[in-house]
Amino acid sequence: MKIVHSYIPTAFGDKPAPDLIWKELMYGQMLSVLLAQREFGNISLYTNEHIARQIKDIGIPYTDINTSVLEGVSSKSYTYPKMRVFREIGEPYLHIDTDTFVFKKLDFSKSKSPVVYAHSDQAVEFKEKVDSDVLSRYINNISKCYTSLFFLHDDELKSFNPPNVNLMKIPNGNLTYVRDPKLFIEATNKALTYYYKHKDIIDRNTYGGVYVEQMIIHLYLMELSPEYKEAVDENKHLVCDNIFMHIDYGCKDNTTDYLNYNFPFKFKLHTLKDGYISELEEAKKVASNLGFKLEKDVYKEYTIENKEDLVKYFSHDFLGVLHPSFNKWAPIFECLAIGAIVEQFGPEYVRNVHNFYTHSWDRYQLNLEPYSRGEKLYADITGFKFKESGII
Repeated sequence: MKIVHSYIPTAFGDKPAPDLIWKELMYGQMLSVLLAQREFGNISLYTNEHIARQIKDIGIPYTDINTSVLEGVSSKSYTYPKMRVFREIGEPYLHIDTDTFVFKKLDFSKSKSPVVYAHSDQAVEFKEKVDSDVLSRYINNISKCYTSLFFLHDDELKSFNPPNVNLMKIPNGNLTYVRDPKLFIEATNKALTYYYKHKDIIDRNTYGGVYVEQMIIHLYLMELSPEYKEAVDENKHLVCDNIFMHIDYGCKDNTTDYLNYNFPFKFKLHTLKDGYISELEEAKKVASNLGFKLEKDVYKEYTIENKEDLVKYFSHDFLGVLHPSFNKWAPIFECLAIGAIVEQFGPEYVRNVHNFYTHSWDRYQLNLEPYSRGEKLYADITGFKFKESGII
């Protein structure tokens, strides 16, 4: 199966697209690539010539790099380049976002859905009594990503009246498996036509690209494919019934001007649906043949008591898949990515990243510190030297 990354920097608000991928993001991208090569044996990158040179200088081990599809492409919607790639691939594939880590090989052979996504984008656990802060955050997220743009549907998608769309089934595309590329190309082209028509409005919305990639393509897929609509109705278009990781945001450090979490750091990992990790399916068969039944936990809870305990997670498989999303900017997640690379693949990959940026700050005339917060945290708890000689 073909594995795909796609990325070019995009403009954000009034700020132009940056000339390089930030170091804090590069460690995650490196880990994502190394894991894909280990678990699937290949991963291709779609990007432009400028970013391709950066990737090659660092030595990120992509199987191949395609610059023809995205060369000259620019947008204020960060999912637009991804959609441009979607319409070009004519074979079955798995698209993995660059901040998504697949620790266990995924098997989609048992799924009958023509397209399978990671999980619901706005999954939330409603209990008998819902915390008002949780409910408020959920409503705000839904509004920012989706409902604030529903008024655009006056002419399009008349068969799917937006207020009747099940918001809980709109997928998150950090994993996008395409079994039927012809169908997916048609849905993507329709979504891009929709985007071009409403581009000025969508681009002014911070999450407008998410609205098109995750909701509009999803709606066109339901309109075009009875098979996909049936999968959605039965909730079989998703790898996981909930987000892969749920963080206790009570750990968030509100005293800093950057994203940071305090210890103890608490989180849940949700288990994937049955059938997607072959290794686990084989273990279940063995247990069954021996007369045992393996009980499946819906989720597992974890607590990292202090920064020193982070080292226990450098070889962790996070129940198969981890998607930090915006949390990738937090030092704790940069540190975890660095630790996983060193522990599972070797220190040279980390040093390659660090050394590239040591020279890049001068090249791009950026007045930045030589060590990022995540690098400092990793060095503090392990004594690791990012340069083979020196303090750290």
